[in-house]
Amino acid sequence: MFYKLIKMAGFGSLVFGFFLSIPVPAEEDGFSYEEGSIWVVTFVKTKTGKFDQYIEDLSGHWRARKEFQMEKGDVLSYKVMYLPWPRDNEPSLLLMTEYRNFAAFDRETDYWTEMAAATEGSVEVAHQSFIDRGELRTLRGSFVAREITFRSED
Repeated sequence: MFYKLIKMAGFGSLVFGFFLSIPVPAEEDGFSYEEGSIWVVTFVKTKTGKFDQYIEDLSGHWRARKEFQMEKGDVLSYKVMYLPWPRDNEPSLLLMTEYRNFAAFDRETDYWTEMAAATEGSVEVAHQSFIDRGELRTLRGSFVAREITFRSED
């Protein structure tokens, strides 16, 4: 019986904690912030002596894909950030892409095939380019984040 009470109390605490984690509107008519665009940030470590080659590759293939996606209305902006003094195992570059919303990720195969054809000639060439970039860099991970902006206090 005591074990059942402890188990129920634990479950009750879990449910109570869940409700505490739900955002509560700061004002009657809505939240104190607005959800914005989606950012994907990729951490890249260039291989020794390959930095300039990789930047050249980014300026071609990667940039062309981002421009294609901007024309389609999916990408709002993109940036490359250079970390001048990375420590061991830290990235030397951050590739940052701002997407309009999560719908930009929900595309049919035709969209990606069209992008590969427009930016690199074909899916096969795009695939080989991806493999070849492995000689220039190591991907260290990435994350997806949603931007929020605070509403004015008026």
